[in-house]
Amino acid sequence: MGGITLEEMSDEYFDVLKELGNIGAGNATTALSQMMQCKVDMSVPQVKLMEFKELGQLMGGEEIIMAGGIARKNPFIMQTYANVTGRTIQIAGSEQNAALSSAIWAALAAGSEKGGYDDTVLAAEKMGKLMDTVYVPNPEAKRRYDILYKEYIMLHDYFGRGGNNVMKRLKKTMSKI
Repeated sequence: MGGITLEEMSDEYFDVLKELGNIGAGNATTALSQMMQCKVDMSVPQVKLMEFKELGQLMGGEEIIMAGGIARKNPFIMQTYANVTGRTIQIAGSEQNAALSSAIWAALAAGSEKGGYDDTVLAAEKMGKLMDTVYVPNPEAKRRYDILYKEYIMLHDYFGRGGNNVMKRLKKTMSKI
């Protein structure tokens, strides 16, 4: 969106974004129908503009579930993520998260009438598991990261949005040498 805030976005621009989302959802539904070799119904998705920080509650809660090697092997990074985001982090229990994810989506595609599930959260709760390790954010560390983040935003705007063209000059210089 190149620097447009939610307050600055026009209704026309928002309508274009919604239409692009509908086109993408329609294409995904068609592809799923072809893969499953059956009819897949789709309802028109609801679209709402919101701040990124509002997504946690919308997606089912303020905790984050992490998966993969770093999540399992690096407690320092996981605690840092918890401190930066201010959210509790749990680790997925499966060592084969891609396969488990595929199985969950397959169970959703099948639906409850065919032994699967009709609800994503329910399917994940029944089929997945979490490790006992929980990373709880440290409020003082969160406060310090928030201060640093404000400074990084200013640096980004200075170097990335025309406050100073040093990055473009460096890129141009690098292509010449």
